[in-house]
Formats: sequence, C-alpha cells, structure tokens
Amino acid sequence: MGETKRRLKLPRPIKGDIMAIKASDFEDIGLPNIKRHKKDKLKFLIQFKQEGKKIRKVITLQERPNWTLREYKKELMQILSELKNDVEAGYLQNEKMKVNDLFELFMENNQTSPAWDKKRKEIYNRYVKNEIGSKRLKDIKPLHIGRIISKMKDRGLSANTQNKVLVILRPMFDFAIKNRLLKDNPAAEIHIKQKDTKKIVTNAQEKLKRIFNAIMGLYADDPYYRAFFLFALSGRRKSEILKLRWENIDLGNSYYWIADAKPNENQRYDLPPLIKDALLELGVKRKGWVFFSFTNPEEHLKKPDRQVDRLKKHLNMPEFSLHYCRHILASALIEKGIPTSIVSGVLGHKNATTINKYVSINYHSSTAAANKELVNIISD
Repeated sequence: MGETKRRLKLPRPIKGDIMAIKASDFEDIGLPNIKRHKKDKLKFLIQFKQEGKKIRKVITLQERPNWTLREYKKELMQILSELKNDVEAGYLQNEKMKVNDLFELFMENNQTSPAWDKKRKEIYNRYVKNEIGSKRLKDIKPLHIGRIISKMKDRGLSANTQNKVLVILRPMFDFAIKNRLLKDNPAAEIHIKQKDTKKIVTNAQEKLKRIFNAIMGLYADDPYYRAFFLFALSGRRKSEILKLRWENIDLGNSYYWIADAKPNENQRYDLPPLIKDALLELGVKRKGWVFFSFTNPEEHLKKPDRQVDRLKKHLNMPEFSLHYCRHILASALIEKGIPTSIVSGVLGHKNATTINKYVSINYHSSTAAANKELVNIISD
C-alpha cells in the first residue's frame, strides 16, 4: 500500500466573543457596519457579513488630540477594509489561537527525527513557552522574540543556544504564514550577534608537544586511554571518538571514518602509527565500540571526565579539554604554515566554508599531511 500522507489538522475556527459584546452599548455614527461606544468615544464596534460569516469585532483607537470625528471615520473605514480582506484571505478564522497551539500544530505536521523532535520540544518548553506561549498568535511582535533572546543573553547563555530558539521559531511562524494563521514572521529580522569564535592558541606547538608527552607517559600501560587522547590530539571531536566502531577502522590500509560519514575516499581519515599501535595493543575486534563502557561493554563510553581531569592536573593546564586539543592542533599547524584547506580537513569540517568557501576538502590527504607535521612537531 502507498504511504499515507498526513493532512494538516487546523483547530476549529474560533468565533468572536459575541456574548461579551452588547450592541446596545454602541451608537450609530453615520458609517455602515461601524458603531461607537456611548461612553468610551475611542471604542468602536465593527460588524459585517462576508462569505456567510458574521464578523463582530471591538477595537479601540489611539487618541489623537487634533483629530475630529471625520479623521477617526477615515481610519475606521480603512480598518474595516483591512478586516474584510483578512476574512477573505482566511486570517481571522483562528484569531484567538495561542502560540502554544501553533507549536503543537507545527510539531504535528512537521515531524523530523525522534531525536530532533524531542530536542525542539525541550528548547521550546525551556525558553519560549513561559514567555509567549499563552499569548495570542496575532499579537506576537518582533519585540516579544527580542525579549526572549535578551533574557537568554542576560542569563549568560551562548549565542549558539540563543540561535537554537530562532531555528525553531522561524520555521514555525513560516508554517503559520503558509496556512493563513499569520501575516508576517516576527522572528524573521531577529539576529544573534556572534562573538569572534577564533580560537588561536599561542605557543601551540610547545603546548601540543607537552600534551603528547603527557599522554604517552601517563598512559604508557593503558592503550585504551592512550588511543582515546591521541585521537583527540589528532583533531577528532569528542562525539566522534566516543562513537568510533571497529567496523569503521581499516588497520591494513591505515585509515578510519566516523559514524556519520560514508567510507569513500574523500571522507577517510588517516590513522597515525601511534594510534594504530595503541589499537593493536588494545586488541582488535571485528565489530563493536572501540571505546566501550567498562560497566556495560554493549554501550560506548559516556563520560571520560575523570581521565580528562587527571590529564589536566598532570599537565597543570587549567584550560585543557578534549575540544581544546582541536584548537591546539589547528593553531600548531597554522604556525607551521600548513594551508588552511588542510587544517579544515584535519578538523573534519563538513564543508570548506569554515576556512575558505572556495576550497574543497579531502579528509584523508589532509589528515595524512597533518600527521606528518604532527610527528615533526613532537620530535623537535
């Protein structure tokens, strides 16, 4: 049978709060479909029928001291025209929809992967729900989104975390526009000011050599963590190391590839001899996690924090972390005059734009060249 396509499920149109409007409180002012409140001279009742629908809406105009009733009437006729256009376009069908309602509707009709769906809900509930979730969708302005971002910034949350909110809100509001629930996207022009993310490390070659010697000395009899930290020092991300599988290592040809990359020529990573030796000492397996959990070998290692702290203390280098190894390696290679295209490949950037948008990346050749320089650095 063919795949069943999900249909967009919109909430039932919400009718105007007719019982709350007393027509007797309003009086004629000589305009069709418009009456003015008898006591509040800036409050008006607009009511009309269009496409079989009865529309009743109370609005309050801004007081303008120099205006006469004639000027107010012109503004009211413009508002009436806009309301009729909105009804024709379908914008008033769900006028009382809340932002929380939109989010549920958006998630229901824009499912991705279970992990990303879960993450989107977590981000929304943590940063958005209590701020604007109970507000009517039609009342949301850019200033509301700006306040969310400002509060996150005041709490010291990173630009990356702030941007995650926009990654969710922008497509959600676009979804609302597409389905005639909203006219404009209030998050469209909200931008996060990114800090300078350059992580150039001074005296990088010296620090790289210190870390290398510490790894080789501290873990001389522990091939598991020796291989682990040497992978970090060769530019691999923490997640790439933790999720490395034996199936992704070709010891015969001295290369490996990470879990989310296909094993083709351009995505292979050179396997340095020192890491290869540690893996052989560890004991080669046909399959499974290379860095398995000692409490449950069926799972990969989750938190290497204790060993990271041990190495940090041994180095007397407070700034040391697994990610810091990437900065040190990149900086050391740059100090040696290695082309940025190779540095980008060593770090495993998904595209070359991080260093140079016009350079293509060959991971295998980049890491092979970098590993040769790494040997030169630690041997000096």
